[in-house]
This record gives sequence, structure tokens and C-alpha cells, in this order.
Amino acid sequence: MGSKGIESIMNKLLQHKLITLNLDNNSIGDQGCQLVAASLPSIGTLTRLNLAFNDIGCRGVATLMRSLVGCESITSLGLSGNVMRISGAIAMGFTLAQHPRLSVLELDNCCLSQVAQCHIVAGIISNRWVPMKVMYGFRAGPPMVAIGALEIMAQHM
Repeated sequence: MGSKGIESIMNKLLQHKLITLNLDNNSIGDQGCQLVAASLPSIGTLTRLNLAFNDIGCRGVATLMRSLVGCESITSLGLSGNVMRISGAIAMGFTLAQHPRLSVLELDNCCLSQVAQCHIVAGIISNRWVPMKVMYGFRAGPPMVAIGALEIMAQHM
């Protein structure tokens, strides 16, 4: 589909009360992700967003994270298969710390470094509104130990 197709689709979708938007495996890239992010505030009923396997890089992830902070209806985010570098993980950590309802996060096959994992986990444990219920992609224990939020003996629990 690419970013050109996503622009057309998002313009059409704004007219509907979407609950789930599944755009996985469409090669939308950073530009398409930025278009989706710009549309999110206008879709107040959206609870689940899946952008897995779309060649989204740090610019797209950062833009999406800034937009998600104001989209309180979203409870589930799928970004599996998009390679995320540290700058994207930092942006995600800030969003995870502030978002009042996001409780499901899918990050399988994102090639996350340990530092990136630490930023994401720091955001999760900093959120005082909602506990993360489900996270796919990496075990949270080792990064929690690395940032001093968990005893070494408890990381396998």
C-alpha cells in the first residue's frame, strides 16, 4: 500500500467510528506512520492500533508516540516487526509513562537492544495510571534489574 495509499485510507476512515485499526504488513514506512499519527486525535473511538511489519523507523515511532499521548482511548498498540532504535524506544518510554489507558503492547521482532528495552520498561513502571497487562517482544525482568527496579533473584518470576 505505501504512504500514498495510507493517506487516502485515513481520509476515508475519519468519517467512521473505528474501534480497531489493523494496518499490519503494508510497508507504510515513517511517512505513512506520520499520517496515521496525525489522524489519531480525530478518531476518538479507537481502542486498538496495529502497525506491525510496516518498515516504520525512529521518525515514525517518535511521531506516533507524541500523538498517542493525547489519544486516551487507545488501550492496545502493535508495533511488532518494526526495527526500533534507542531514539524510538526513548519516545516510547515517555509515552508509556504518561498514557492513561495503554495496557497491551506488542513489540515482537523489533530488534530491541538492552538499552532500548530499559527505556521502554522505565516508561511502563513509571506510569501511575494503568498497569501494563500484556507485553510481547521481550522479558521485562532483565531490563528492570538493569535499571535497579527489581532484585536479580526476582527477575524470573
